[in-house]
Amino acid sequence: MAEYWNSAAETYDFDMAFLLKTLFVDEDAERENIISLLQLRSDSKVLEIGCGTGRDTEKMVKRLGKEGLLRLTDISPNMLKICEEKIFGCSVPFEMLIHDASAPLPFDQRTFDVVFHFGALNEFKDKKFAMSEMVRVAKVGGKIVVGDESVPEWLRETEFGKMLMAANPRFKATVPLDAVPKEARDVKVHYIMNSVYYLIEFRVGEGEPKVDETITFPGRRGGTYRSRYEESLKR
Repeated sequence: MAEYWNSAAETYDFDMAFLLKTLFVDEDAERENIISLLQLRSDSKVLEIGCGTGRDTEKMVKRLGKEGLLRLTDISPNMLKICEEKIFGCSVPFEMLIHDASAPLPFDQRTFDVVFHFGALNEFKDKKFAMSEMVRVAKVGGKIVVGDESVPEWLRETEFGKMLMAANPRFKATVPLDAVPKEARDVKVHYIMNSVYYLIEFRVGEGEPKVDETITFPGRRGGTYRSRYEESLKR
């Protein structure tokens, strides 16, 4: 995979711009909208996983200040080099690291206010593990936004959807909601870029959500959440 992205780095910006042009997408406006979801402050501590050539990174650094922090990872050294050229001289302190997103992240838990990835999630070997690692390194209350290509279900039988999936099999990918961790709160799914890219957005909570197990339901059945659950296990 690293070899593939290394070889793609030189033409990646041209290829991406061409693709989005065919979709009638205003890339600059769309990427600004994506970055707006991160709700960055000038002092935010941000991890971007799979930054690629920095098409989103260069927009993030404009919203961060010298009191912020930016960590950038990618599997491809060539991609990181191009990204660095785009943001060199920015005021925000940044550090780059070659890293496979399917491996454990080399950061302490509860480090970042924001964890962001866009553009290669469908290629991750273990999406569930990758997203659990994002949660681990994010602060409680922190923001996570991830996304990639996917023709949505309601467009898969249209000529539009069939043409996209025939031209580029990556559009056949489905939104990996089964990889969203139990700590996710206020989960939102957005379809962007002419409805063929998705974003999963959520805030990080602690453990599973909770319910009040002490309250007894009114009515003949009665019981609590806990007693009804335990009763169901006996059936």
